[in-house]
Amino acid sequence: MNQPRAEHFEIYPIGHVRTDDGRTYLDILQPYIPALKELNHLSHVQVLWWFSRYDDDMYRQVTQSEHAPYDAPVLGVFACRSPVRPNPIGLTTAQILNVDHETGRVEIVNIDAFDGTPILDLSVHPIL
Repeated sequence: MNQPRAEHFEIYPIGHVRTDDGRTYLDILQPYIPALKELNHLSHVQVLWWFSRYDDDMYRQVTQSEHAPYDAPVLGVFACRSPVRPNPIGLTTAQILNVDHETGRVEIVNIDAFDGTPILDLSVHPIL
């Protein structure tokens, strides 16, 4: 697995996951607030986020998840939701509760990311 990487990509967060008093928010950075236009008319949003707590070369070398929290066979990381993976990118589809276009704060039902987790992008599925 110690092959040289053929390409290198730079990505920057567009915001961060925030939790406050049992509520969950996507706090979008000021330059990206205009991109929220019309998001309030949709029911769900797909959130691409960075497993920042697992962004380490040793974790990126792992290809199988052997420590499942339940009695299951060993799985390849592409067949499970392990945060330990070649590129620590998470994807969550979340229900939208509110979009504040002035502050850039999107309230969602829940997300399986920690408070402060970097958000890479937001998208919607055509059928949402």
